Amino acid sequence: MIRSVFPVLSVEDIDTCRDFYRDVLEMELTFECGWYTSLAVPGDVTNQVAFVLAGHPSVPDGYGLPAAGCLVTVDVDDVDEVHRRTLELGHTPVLDI
Repeated sequence: MIRSVFPVLSVEDIDTCRDFYRDVLEMELTFECGWYTSLAVPGDVTNQVAFVLAGHPSVPDGYGLPAAGCLVTVDVDDVDEVHRRTLELGHTPVLDI
């Protein structure tokens, strides 16, 4: 039986990705080992996202490039609060709300 399905995005800066999903979206860190990090919605491990260091040897040949053209949709209860926190933490939204 499947317990969860989630994207693992190949990135060049895992720390920045982790910090954004943890600090802005308030996801919980579920695993971290330096080259791989995963986060989940608090209390719901079926809603996760993970990051792997681009070019890491654990990634099959041809799949280790940084993610591009990939959109991750996050549905939140209070978009204004998340937007405020985004700006407060020094991030620049790509699109206006």
